[in-house]
Order: sequence, then C-alpha cells, then structure tokens
Amino acid sequence: MKAFGAVAPLLALFLTSCLYNVFYRAPPQVAFNEAALAGYAAAGTASVTGQLICTYEGEDHPGQGNPVTLLPVTAYTKEMIDRELGDGVTLVPSDPRLKKYLRFTRTDDQGNFAFRQVPAGEYFIAGEATSMPPGGGDFVGQWACEQVTIHKGQKLNIRVTHDPMHPNGMMNHLFTVQ
Repeated sequence: MKAFGAVAPLLALFLTSCLYNVFYRAPPQVAFNEAALAGYAAAGTASVTGQLICTYEGEDHPGQGNPVTLLPVTAYTKEMIDRELGDGVTLVPSDPRLKKYLRFTRTDDQGNFAFRQVPAGEYFIAGEATSMPPGGGDFVGQWACEQVTIHKGQKLNIRVTHDPMHPNGMMNHLFTVQ
C-alpha cells in the first residue's frame, strides 16, 4: 500500500497531462478583425465550381457528400488554416461573427461542388474529402485546401486536392469554425 501511495501523485499528474493534451485548445494569436471582412457578406457576381479530391495510395478519390467551405482570407483565417490544417493544432472555436462571412456547400457523389453569387476577393476553399475506395476497403479521409483569388463576374473551376499538413498522406482533424 505504501508503494501505491508514492506512485499515486505521479499517476495523477500523468493522467492530467494526457487529458490536457487531448482537450487543450490553443488560443488564436491573431485577433478577429471584422473590418478585414468588409464586402465578403454581400452577394457577388462570381461563381466557384470544382471537385474535392483526396489521394490515397496514389489514387484519387472524390469526396462524396462532404462539406466544403469558402473562407475569406484574412490574417485571422490564415492563422486558422496554417495552425489547424498546417500544424495540426486545435484552436479554440472561431469568433462567432466569422460565420456570416463563410459559405458552405456539399459535394455530390463525384466530389463536385458549387458556390454561386460570390463577391470578388481572396478565399480558402477547404474541405475534408472522405470516400470509400471502389471495390471496398478502408474508408479514406483527407483535408484539402486551396487559396484562390476571385474576380468580379469570374467563373472559376478548381480541383481542391492540396493537403497542407500531409501533402502525400492522410489527416484526421476537425476545423474549429463555430
């Protein structure tokens, strides 16, 4: 019993540190600046269409029925992409005011998506492409993100495939847009 008494505080410290690492959410280093998003909430004249793809073992797989986000590029959102998708850091949920500037859609069975009435500006197009490989096998999932500039009236078609954290691998991470 004495041996356990000596180990108990170390065991408690170890378990606490494990839980801290699992549940810790890092604070942002860049403050939310709503003025930087001016013009992104209004309807625009551009459109963005494309396909969300994940690459697994050298084969492309379309994201089937997956959400895709069109996210304006600001210092705040760049930090979200760089730290969460690029470094694998889990941030605290985003400022709730950000949501009105985001656009969301879902892919079809071939990974195709479309955003209409998009205002001109610089954007991240991000989504987690998940699919079941043809013929069965393991479920495949990978984040993909591309940065684009969209001009007034432009019809942009893009293939979203770049995985910022693991360019040639898989990633399991949730984006903390609130």
